Amino acid sequence: TQSTWGKPQLTSQNEMAGNPVSVDKLAEQIFREIKEKNQVSDRDLTILHHLYGKVFVSAISLMTKRAITVFIAEPSKRFLFEVEAEEATHNYFCVYHYCSCPSFQQNVLEKQNHSTCKHILACRVAHSVNWLPQRTITDKEYTEKWLTAYHRPTTAT
Repeated sequence: TQSTWGKPQLTSQNEMAGNPVSVDKLAEQIFREIKEKNQVSDRDLTILHHLYGKVFVSAISLMTKRAITVFIAEPSKRFLFEVEAEEATHNYFCVYHYCSCPSFQQNVLEKQNHSTCKHILACRVAHSVNWLPQRTITDKEYTEKWLTAYHRPTTAT
């Protein structure tokens, strides 16, 4: 819903639950504001927690462990996040709307009971405040990383 000032008002989780587009639109606005301020406010954290619940709590845990690296491909400037997996034998690769983790495959794509996974959410928050180590790679290395991630099994370990 919109307030009289044009800023979205926080609606109940029940109102948002059936509409992932509304969740994504509100989250996009929050991420833009975080990037503009280069900091995460208590209000931002509250709204993101309201939108994503337990997924957000897990994302913050990943973020504070500094388990994320952003790779920037040259010359294309495409970027890719690598997230250290907590229990798996390999790391996961993400962009804003896709992750190679089993949870994304199962809960976002198949069951559609989440709009994102903890890895993407952690990357979004950390990237918004420039809180990630960056590594420059070639476009060829970028493609190789994606191909490696794509060909991994998506079953949870």
